[in-house]
Amino acid sequence: RIMNHAVVSLMSDEPAKVRCRTCHSDHDYRHELPPPPKVDPRKASLFNQVLENVTGGIPGAPPEAAPAVDGDAAGTVVQEAAAGAAALLEQRYSWRVLWLLGLPTGAVIILLNRWIPESPRFLSSIGLENEARTVLMKFSTTRSAESSGAIFRDDDVASSAPILDEQHPIKGLRELVRGRYAHISLGLAVCGTAWGLVNFGFLLWLPTNLVLLGIPASGSSTLLAQSALFALPGIPLVVWLYHRWSTIKSLILFIALSTLSLLAFLTIAMLELQSAIATTIATVALLISISGVIAMLIPYATEIYPVQMRGTGSGVIAASSKFGGILGAALGAVGFFDHFMLSAALIAIPLAISGVLLIRNGVETRGYRLEDIQSAMARA
Repeated sequence: RIMNHAVVSLMSDEPAKVRCRTCHSDHDYRHELPPPPKVDPRKASLFNQVLENVTGGIPGAPPEAAPAVDGDAAGTVVQEAAAGAAALLEQRYSWRVLWLLGLPTGAVIILLNRWIPESPRFLSSIGLENEARTVLMKFSTTRSAESSGAIFRDDDVASSAPILDEQHPIKGLRELVRGRYAHISLGLAVCGTAWGLVNFGFLLWLPTNLVLLGIPASGSSTLLAQSALFALPGIPLVVWLYHRWSTIKSLILFIALSTLSLLAFLTIAMLELQSAIATTIATVALLISISGVIAMLIPYATEIYPVQMRGTGSGVIAASSKFGGILGAALGAVGFFDHFMLSAALIAIPLAISGVLLIRNGVETRGYRLEDIQSAMARA
């Protein structure tokens, strides 16, 4: 073994060809010389500028920790412990071990699974009426005999009671891409993919691109921090609009705002505006709108699909956002986001298309029962 490599062939009792144990590729033995650097010098210089600004002018040094506030002492201790454990594990077992940091919480969820009840609607849909009634009785607001008996009333007597005797065959992915759900599923999936491209691509490369636009490295870090702070009030706005105004209109509004924010960056780059105010406004608008889109996208998807399609439908829409993130990382690796104007324009296109599809095919869900929503989808 030579520096995490296995010897493949020898020549004159010296290694001639070796195989990397990480990527499993063969190459000539370099006689312990480091491989040529693959980092773009221009990008490395920009990265070092940002790093020096964060670390106070000392390249490679960690930033000084801010003094802990009394109320945040426990959180600070936990953060320091987690950061120290991550650094220790990463040095010893490589970066892949960081994936295991989510293992404890996942294990806790698995252990607590037996105390997490299944949805009565789902139990009814697969024919487990008795189990569905048990869950309904357990979580009813009152435990009197009258309220318990109301759960067992026939639908002819109490029309508002849940239908527990109706059988619903489970449907799969094929139903999402045909029939009345095809266009709205396409709109939501395109929206999720575009969101992943923005969140895991455009925003990830935004600090570097701001420097290329003429904003100093120190100024770009401050600008992004201030933009994130200014975007915080947008969170309660998203919640209020979705619950008090309209679900589909709120989603379309924030899709439109995300598209306009990307076009604003395109305009700033085209006009070569080295304005911190204009860039801050565009960044705040993009952060608020993108956060609002993902906050409403998944809940809306769970409301529009019937019970036999809800798991598949909402799962596909959630997966589309992850697919967009993977695609964004791949495009970043090949230098797509180095072209700032091109990336902003091309990502704005699928966002706009998804908004048009939802305008034409979306249905309102606020204030309606799930059964009423399905009736509206049938008429759409």
